[in-house]
Amino acid sequence: MIDNIKNSGFTIQIDGDGFVVSPPDRLTHRQCEFMKANKPQIMAELLLTTVYNLHGTAITLQAKDADHQKWLISVNHTTTTPVNMN
Repeated sequence: MIDNIKNSGFTIQIDGDGFVVSPPDRLTHRQCEFMKANKPQIMAELLLTTVYNLHGTAITLQAKDADHQKWLISVNHTTTTPVNMN
């Protein structure tokens, strides 16, 4: 769903318990209704967060909410290069 929104020329980001789509003046009534009806699925997609373990392997996690997602990102080992633990 998120890819379809982005491919239609919009940006979408989490805002508290919801999301913001820009530019809002380009949204049709039908698009707004679709997003309202599918809010749980859209939020679930927005809260998917890719992090990397110490070996550089990408792991996709489902954040509980926007604060949890920010925390996951803040503690993420952001490199894809494995860390030498020796």
